[in-house]
Amino acid sequence: MCRETGEHAQREAARLLDDAGLPCNRRVELGPPAETIARVAAETGANEIYMGSRGLGSLSSVLLGSVAAKVLRLTELPVTLAK
Repeated sequence: MCRETGEHAQREAARLLDDAGLPCNRRVELGPPAETIARVAAETGANEIYMGSRGLGSLSSVLLGSVAAKVLRLTELPVTLAK
């Protein structure tokens, strides 16, 4: 069920990239988000990590925990956040 949900979530983004003529490799991984993002980036030899930020603000980030903040701690790669 989780794998199917991930594949469904990727379809629209992949279609937009395909329409723009931009290559993309799709991959669905299961596990803790920050750890999985950092691990996959290392395994694939990524040069940088791009990810979205929900923009909850610093207080919410501290209270709720932030995947983006955890990724920053787990990787030496540059991380670009888009809001």
